Amino acid sequence: MDVEPKFVANPASGPAVKIAQVIDRRKFQLKPPDPSIPSLKDGEIDNPAITSRAIARKRGGYGKAMGDILLPEGRSVEQLVEEVVVRGLRESGFQVLETGDTGHEVAVPLEVEIDQFWAWFSPGFWAAHLEFDSRIRLSGAISPFQDGQEFKGYVRLGTQAATTRAWHNTVTKGLENLNENMISRLRGSGATSD
Repeated sequence: MDVEPKFVANPASGPAVKIAQVIDRRKFQLKPPDPSIPSLKDGEIDNPAITSRAIARKRGGYGKAMGDILLPEGRSVEQLVEEVVVRGLRESGFQVLETGDTGHEVAVPLEVEIDQFWAWFSPGFWAAHLEFDSRIRLSGAISPFQDGQEFKGYVRLGTQAATTRAWHNTVTKGLENLNENMISRLRGSGATSD
């Protein structure tokens, strides 16, 4: 299942930054006590080719773990989070420069750490829910990232069936919540005010 955040162009002015590194720090467990903890079938929690693409785990009506939900080959959670961060920064007034852009060499490098990025199924007697939780940290030598700044995104949606469309909707809305929280906090910090 692929998720593609909306592309946003750079603002005409604003602090120039670049994404230097994105690090996936999620910890996968073989049989976690809670479905919100990343896990994979067949003990593939030590296979980075799988964990780098894993975004959810399907569960049956009684919460029994089933199949995994992965991003397509060639996509990773690190890439997806970078796309979300670039959008959030740009919508907050930062110019996020890429290799080849004028000024890229002198733009302030930012590091992104992914602490949580996971969707899960919560069964219920009358209704089931799909949930998504993300927590990322941005750090760099520019306000407000000097001491690291954490951003969160969360959504819980009711569903009749955990279809691919329902999973996609949950992750997309969770990323929108992350984007909204980034914009709200960054604009509130005054880092890009004119």
